[in-house]
Amino acid sequence: MKKIFLSLPLLAAAMGGCAEFPSGGPGSETLMHRSTGEHIQTETRERAMAEAKNLHHQQRLAIARAVARLKQYAKKHPYSGVLLAGDELQIRLWSYSGLNPGAASGNGLVATRLGPVTVDPAGQIGLPYLPLLRVAGKTPAMAAQAIEQAYTRRQIMEGPQAQVHVVHHAQGVWVYGAGNHHFLPWTPRGWTLAQALSGVSGANGNSTGPERASSAMHHSTTVHVMARGQMLASLPVAQALRRHIPLAPGERLVEISGAPVQVSVLGSGMRRPDVYGFSGNVPVSEVLARAGGLNGNTANYRYVLLYHPESSGRTQLAVFHWGSSGGFLAAQRYLVRNNSVLYVSSQPIVKLNRALNLLLNVALPVQVFKAIFTQQAAAISIPAQAAN
Repeated sequence: MKKIFLSLPLLAAAMGGCAEFPSGGPGSETLMHRSTGEHIQTETRERAMAEAKNLHHQQRLAIARAVARLKQYAKKHPYSGVLLAGDELQIRLWSYSGLNPGAASGNGLVATRLGPVTVDPAGQIGLPYLPLLRVAGKTPAMAAQAIEQAYTRRQIMEGPQAQVHVVHHAQGVWVYGAGNHHFLPWTPRGWTLAQALSGVSGANGNSTGPERASSAMHHSTTVHVMARGQMLASLPVAQALRRHIPLAPGERLVEISGAPVQVSVLGSGMRRPDVYGFSGNVPVSEVLARAGGLNGNTANYRYVLLYHPESSGRTQLAVFHWGSSGGFLAAQRYLVRNNSVLYVSSQPIVKLNRALNLLLNVALPVQVFKAIFTQQAAAISIPAQAAN
């Protein structure tokens, strides 16, 4: 009887601590008790198909909103066309005198090329025989007129005609990705999101060049568009390349590489618990296959649980009854979302076996101690009997 009373506390302690076993985790029944802010739903094939359709609809709406936001921003902030500090200019002058010594000998109107000239931080340029001339804030045509007037006032040329051409814009679009950054100067036709991502249509070697930009793009999955320190929109790279989305000067594109859908697979009922990445929304069955399927020795085959966040801020627990055809077929249709958690617990008998093993491991030192104590007592009693 003493042995029974000794074993019962040990068994109770072992059974009470079974939830603390490494990789054990809570049981499915425990997780399926409804809590605040949690929505529990048993999935069927029909519900899984409806959920997948709803998910695709939400994604199409999100892409449409992002595209509309980018187009609206580009419309509100178009390229102004005025010169700015840092612009590189090519200036040509036509005149009959002054800068053209050959014109006095009867050669007629002669063109003089000035430049390249860079607009300094104060918005001014320096030209021969003229003081610094402010051109920032003027269009190229207005700057050309100001140059003509300045030479006329100084009587250096007779009827000068000027032309100002921007050969390198200080304004443009920045593209960040794969540890590199690329500056794409503005062009007369502007930039679209697809052109900027692929680094074509006039990208120069001001930083890493179009080839590096294009190679970085192939490893990206998402692009964030930012302007004036704020996030405007996020789009999958495939959608960004497929659509004609105009950009505005000063926008910054940040390309993010990595799997857009990541799923955490947990529970000792799984063969290979880990975090898995996917290129898009995939069925629950594909996640299970990637993780090696359920562990035949430990898995609770009654339930497969999938947690994922809802747009409302609540957490949804999708329950797949693995012992029925309905739950199995639902897993073929139900699409996982980013940051989902797929969980398969151990079956109850496995936890009991672990508890019994722990009981035996705890009881073994006691048995050994009793054996040693008995041997020592016997050794002491023998000399005492001999003395008698």
